[in-house]
Amino acid sequence: MAEAQLNLALLYNAEGGNSRNPQQALKWFRLAAEQGEPQAQYNIGAMYALGDGVQQNDTTAVKWFKLAAKQGEILAEYHLAIAFYHGKGVAQDYAQSLIWMRKAAEQGNTSAQHNVAVAYEHGQGTAMDFNKAFYWYKKAADAGLASSQFNLGLMYVKGQGVAKDLTKAKELFRQACENGLPNGCEAYKDMESRGY
Repeated sequence: MAEAQLNLALLYNAEGGNSRNPQQALKWFRLAAEQGEPQAQYNIGAMYALGDGVQQNDTTAVKWFKLAAKQGEILAEYHLAIAFYHGKGVAQDYAQSLIWMRKAAEQGNTSAQHNVAVAYEHGQGTAMDFNKAFYWYKKAADAGLASSQFNLGLMYVKGQGVAKDLTKAKELFRQACENGLPNGCEAYKDMESRGY
């Protein structure tokens, strides 16, 4: 029953459809969420976070994100981590942010992998650890995330978490550039002009 309710809610919530109706979507998401359906719980949280068909309310969004995240819903884990990071709807807590971000990262969310790397690189919510930062940047970079390709290139330039390797850094900057990151293009051109 919860699955059918979720599917109906998703139809009402579909972007670009003629039948988009956020109020009806919320009604059906709630019915499914009350039965423990994590994707419905996440969607309710997202609606409150955005103010989509409801009064925007970060505290209510966090409540629903937590319910879904505790069941392993990857997007809920990610958005709960963002809420803790920015202190939206919950007290700012970098350590809690990292816990939830890492859960999403371990499930393969590349944006979460990048954010976990940033936390380790800068010591946000944890001790600074360049080896762990390198590990997480590499996972996201290998999946094609331009910002991680760029940051991984910087780690190769600085020799942080890895042996210094300007050739590898240049290659990563090229990849970041090809994936649309202007900083990657600038860094690649700079490496070219210096003969690397």
